[in-house]
Amino acid sequence: MMRSPLTATLLACALLALCCVLATREGYYAATVDRAPALRRLTDFFLSPWNYKRRIADLSAIREAIEHYNRDHGVYPESILFDGLHSAFGASEPDWIKGLAPGYLARLPADPRHDGRPDHQYLYSSNGTDYKLISYGAEDIEIVAKLRPDMIDPNNTCEAYGFWTRGATTWFPNPHHADMTEVRLRDLATLASALDAYQKKYGGYPVSEGFDGLKTRWGRSGEDWIKGLVPEFTKALPRDPRRNDDPANQYLYKSNGRDYKLISHHPEDCRLVKREMPGLIDPVRNCQAYGVWTKGGRDW
Repeated sequence: MMRSPLTATLLACALLALCCVLATREGYYAATVDRAPALRRLTDFFLSPWNYKRRIADLSAIREAIEHYNRDHGVYPESILFDGLHSAFGASEPDWIKGLAPGYLARLPADPRHDGRPDHQYLYSSNGTDYKLISYGAEDIEIVAKLRPDMIDPNNTCEAYGFWTRGATTWFPNPHHADMTEVRLRDLATLASALDAYQKKYGGYPVSEGFDGLKTRWGRSGEDWIKGLVPEFTKALPRDPRRNDDPANQYLYKSNGRDYKLISHHPEDCRLVKREMPGLIDPVRNCQAYGVWTKGGRDW
C-alpha cells in the first residue's frame, strides 16, 4: 500500500529528529557518519512513493513540452549528450533542454531529491530526430517496475525510467563517452592514413560493394570490410567501440576507386563532435554520422 505524502514527510522528519537527538550524545558523532548511508536509504524508502508521483508528473510535463516543440519546429531540442541540471554524461546547465522554458514550460523541473549528485538527475538526450528523457538513479525504480513497466529503460533496468522515441531506445548515459570519441577519432585517422598509403602505391582506393562494414545493411559485411589494407597498410581493421552487432552502429566504408567515404554511423557522441569538430559531421546525414572523405565522396 502506498503511503500518503503527508505520512511519508512526517516519517522522514521523525528520522531526522532522531538523528539530531542521537548526534548530541557523547561519542556518537563518528557512529552517525558511519550510518549516514543507511539512514539515507531509509529516508529514500519512506519518500519514494511521493517522489514517484512527482517524477511521473515532471517527466510527463516535459514530454508534452518536447512534443509541442517538435510540432512547432519539426525537430526536437538538441542536446550535447545526456544533459541535465547536474550531469556526468553531458552538459550541466539550468536550461538543460534548450528552448523549452519559458515558451513551452514555465521552468525545467529538478529531481525531487535536490542533492546535486550527477547520478540523481533528470537527463535528456536528442539528435533532433529522436530523444530520450529519463529519471536516472531513482530510488523508486521498484515502484515504477510494478506500476509503469513500460517506462523502465531497457538499457538501464535498475537505474532509469522515462520516455523516448523508437530511434533512441538503445541510448544510455555513459560516463566513458569521451573515451569512445577518442577511440573513434583515432580509428578514423589510422584508416585514413592507411587509405592514403594504399592510394599512393596502387593509384586508387580499395573498391567497395556499397557502404561495407563489419555488419551492414548497405553493402558487404565481413571482417575484411576494407579489402587490401590488412596487413600491408594497417595491422587490423578497427571495430566501433560499442562492439555490438547492430548494422547501424558500425564503421562504414564506400569507394569507387577514385574517391571514398569513411564514417562512424549513428554514434551517440555526434552532437559532441558537431560542437567541437563540425568539419567531421557528415553533410548528408547531419548528426547521424561523422568521419572523413575525399571531395568526390562527400555527398554519398
